[in-house]
Amino acid sequence: MPVESILQNLLEARVRLALEHLVKVMKTELVRQKHRASGATEKSFRIEIDYGAGIVEGRIISPLHTIFLERGTKPHRPPFDAIYNWTKFVFPGIPEKSRRSLSWAIIQNIAKEGTPSAASLSLSETGKRTEFTKDAISQASGQFFRILDLENYAGELVRQKLFQN
Repeated sequence: MPVESILQNLLEARVRLALEHLVKVMKTELVRQKHRASGATEKSFRIEIDYGAGIVEGRIISPLHTIFLERGTKPHRPPFDAIYNWTKFVFPGIPEKSRRSLSWAIIQNIAKEGTPSAASLSLSETGKRTEFTKDAISQASGQFFRILDLENYAGELVRQKLFQN
């Protein structure tokens, strides 16, 4: 196998491992901030790796709505169906009439306060319900860069290749 292919595989593998670690920490932070309803957001993160012109680029792809979890929102009126469907996961088993009333009350509160609401902060283990990505990056950075320690990993790879022959 050509050296360039070996290095490309090495880089891609290390970048993927580092990003997988970051995604794991992001998912944990989502749960700690109580952003878990159905679990669909956690399951939807994916990693993409591209290699070209000697550069390995890794990306974490997440659903559009995670930006609202990251930054919060200003007061607005969200669509009734979105809130109603969300309540099915967060408050399972409540009667239809109560669910509709609860959904309207949540919409009124979001229209007044935005998100997260002051009351929702008490639900979080961290005392906050925004910046889950920023917090995850801060928490994961040490391990992230240890995983990307390419110099030591490359040396080990070369040793393995030398002793295979």
